[in-house]
Amino acid sequence: MPESSNNARPPAIRIYVAHNTGPEAGYLDMLYGIEEEGVPFELVPSDLTDIRDLSFEAAVGSSLSVGLGVNVDEVALHYDKLPRDMPLYIIDREVDRRDMRNMGINAARLVKRMPFNTINRRKEEESDVQ
Repeated sequence: MPESSNNARPPAIRIYVAHNTGPEAGYLDMLYGIEEEGVPFELVPSDLTDIRDLSFEAAVGSSLSVGLGVNVDEVALHYDKLPRDMPLYIIDREVDRRDMRNMGINAARLVKRMPFNTINRRKEEESDVQ
């Protein structure tokens, strides 16, 4: 008798998180952004550390073709039809909370085929000039 396969995962944005990433609080706003758009996500611990590899492998592993990678310094959004070294976005984890949330929103909007929100890719340096 053939074995039934219960390994099928429900459709979700896959998020590969490098082991050295630190607490979830550092990217929690990104998760809130995905949730806000009503798209499920799945966090997957990974031995990978390169942000392009993390996000690409997450996208390829997602039945929705959309993946996010998180390492100690950066977050990247990838689509499985793009080359491995060309994610849609790479941002510093030090961006403000709104930009981190927009990263999650944009991942969900890629699934839903909706326009993206604007993201500042690097943390704005505070100016002493007034």
